[in-house]
Amino acid sequence: IDFDMVLNELWAVSQQEMNFLLEAQNADEFRRLNADVTYVTFPAVYKEYSTREVLVMQAIEGHQIDNQAALTADGYDMAEISRKLCINYMKQVLDDGFFHADPHPGNIRVFDGQIVWLDLGMVGRLSAKDQAAFQKAVAGVASHDIGAVVEAILAVSRHTAPVNREALYADVDAMLAEYLEMDIGSLNLGELMQKVLELAQKHKLSLPPGVTMLGRGVGTLEGLVSSMS
Repeated sequence: IDFDMVLNELWAVSQQEMNFLLEAQNADEFRRLNADVTYVTFPAVYKEYSTREVLVMQAIEGHQIDNQAALTADGYDMAEISRKLCINYMKQVLDDGFFHADPHPGNIRVFDGQIVWLDLGMVGRLSAKDQAAFQKAVAGVASHDIGAVVEAILAVSRHTAPVNREALYADVDAMLAEYLEMDIGSLNLGELMQKVLELAQKHKLSLPPGVTMLGRGVGTLEGLVSSMS
């Protein structure tokens, strides 16, 4: 484990979580970026009553997103909720580069026909370069393009010593062998991202915090969606 990276990330996240004015800004940005998505919303923030220590937001009722019994009783289709949740999260990652970094069930509710994202203190950001590399990596896995995956890993990583590309190529090849007969819809993205992070660490490649937060976010969301099926 790269403890410097872990400590830096913990420090940055703790500063986000303890400053409610930052969370208010995050909520406003999420609402702006998703203004055209009719099935998603974020709580409105009452800035005139909010400070660094106090956040006053719109009250959200409805049901927690994994409460299948209550949602089904209210006429919701769990498969549709899962699909729209995943589509919106991929939009946050691939289109916006600004995503909810802690998508566990307690942070997502369904109210009045919409998915409501709560607790916007912990967010992740990806640069345009990192977004493109992530897209390339997923496509490379789906097509078993080892070179594309290697280049995507190198594109988002930082390294101070020369990289043994031959060894990295061999490790990526071994990893992709597990997915050779699998279509992209069957991929376990959380597991795949964890393996990529392990490969990066093995080859002493330092990944930016946004990528590590994405790995955690995707893994959490995948667990949630699995529990809803």
